Amino acid sequence: MSADLAGLVSRLEAVTTRLESVASKSGSGAGDGDGEVPEFLSAYDEFVAQYVDPFVAASAKVESALVKEAAAALKKVTVEQKRFLVIASKHSQPKQDELAKLFKPLTELIAEVGQIKDKNFKDRDYSNYTGAVNEGVGAFGWVAVSPAPAPYVKATGEGAQFYTNRILKERQDKDWVKSYLPIFTALFDYVKKYHTTGVSWNKNASVFVPGPPKPALPNKPDRLRGVKFDHRPAPQNPDRPCQGPPATASAAAAPGAPPPPPPPPAASAAPPAPQQAQADVSALLQDLNKGAAVTSGLKKVTDDMKTHKNPKLRQSAAPYKKPVASKPTPVAKPKPAGPVRTPALALVGKKWIVEYHSGRQDLVIDEALMKHTVYVYKCDNCTLTVKGKVNSITLDNCKKTAVVFDNVVSGLEFVNCQSVQGQVTGKLPTASIEKTDGCQLYLSKESMNCQIISAKSSEMNISVPQEDGDFGEFAIVEQFRSVWNGKTFVTEPTELAE
Repeated sequence: MSADLAGLVSRLEAVTTRLESVASKSGSGAGDGDGEVPEFLSAYDEFVAQYVDPFVAASAKVESALVKEAAAALKKVTVEQKRFLVIASKHSQPKQDELAKLFKPLTELIAEVGQIKDKNFKDRDYSNYTGAVNEGVGAFGWVAVSPAPAPYVKATGEGAQFYTNRILKERQDKDWVKSYLPIFTALFDYVKKYHTTGVSWNKNASVFVPGPPKPALPNKPDRLRGVKFDHRPAPQNPDRPCQGPPATASAAAAPGAPPPPPPPPAASAAPPAPQQAQADVSALLQDLNKGAAVTSGLKKVTDDMKTHKNPKLRQSAAPYKKPVASKPTPVAKPKPAGPVRTPALALVGKKWIVEYHSGRQDLVIDEALMKHTVYVYKCDNCTLTVKGKVNSITLDNCKKTAVVFDNVVSGLEFVNCQSVQGQVTGKLPTASIEKTDGCQLYLSKESMNCQIISAKSSEMNISVPQEDGDFGEFAIVEQFRSVWNGKTFVTEPTELAE
């Protein structure tokens, strides 16, 4: 048995030696010219193989084509970043304009993940998956951050946890989340170790210069191809000072073509001469000087010429026309009312469903357990009381609805709500407010360390207990100002928001 084991060990050592020799030969083109592969390139390959590839495999098990597409796009980002790092290992850092050209393929692939997320926006079951990938893929933009890219990777990875928490709460997909979040922890460690102040360029090599662009072919419209133009000048006609464009040779030689139009005739009515105009004016003045005798030459109108005394001269009345009735304005048909939903308050699996209630102030859940979640959907003017400790509470598309509860393990969430309230009497670690207008949250003394996350919301007020037993109200900032400080954007609340 020991002899077999020793033989197996010797064979493994021989295979290892052969693999190391092959790897050194294949990687000789990516080093500094002496045939050695930089350590940060091999470490990046290990990072991709150990963390990114398992994530792609885990995404292949999700029943959504867009989630698989987003994972494949993330893999493309890592391949493009490896190409960038290989260039950095062979060359020194180029100028800013050339560096921007190097970043362009990577930024386009990162933007492709955002397009996949937009396609999956309406998919309520899997939109959080593509949202998490879109939020985290930005961490691979660390190559454009200096002098400290590692904190940028950490902050971006933490931003993706907003969506992974939803996946754990709604889908309980622990395998996918466990394969995704470690990517950013490992990427943080890699960047911190090998690229502490930025990308590790080869300072001893030449500056990277991209190849010249291919010359553009002349753009000839198809509709002009094969058409022959006659550029010979047309014969001038002194009798026609204004001539049109010269005719082409093909048009001039066409049989049966009509001759060109004759010149326009002279004006038939010429303006009166100055002497004739003066004679007309003098004749008019002489008639005016006659006074009352100016009417002596007029013909007298007799009774037989008057229409009111001679009916024969009267014109017949116009035929009667029926007035056109105005078209009635179309009346808009009333839209049919939506289906009446049946209110529900029931425990389905581990989730309490509270939906379609209106005007109820006596909704109570008194059998809640720590493993249960509470989901309140489309309730109007209601009050819900939750007794005991639950995992999480979510209010979705609710109006003028309040929830009072004791303890929550994960957090309280308001989504697409209007004029809602929440009050905790025990422990609340996290409160999330998203796409909500008008939110009032009352905290207890045990929940003073509660983290409040808000996005696309307004009129958010938090009330905290005071020493005199009353509550003090504080508003959540809604307006921010971002300023470029030369390295990154610094965001802070505006004076108006403060």
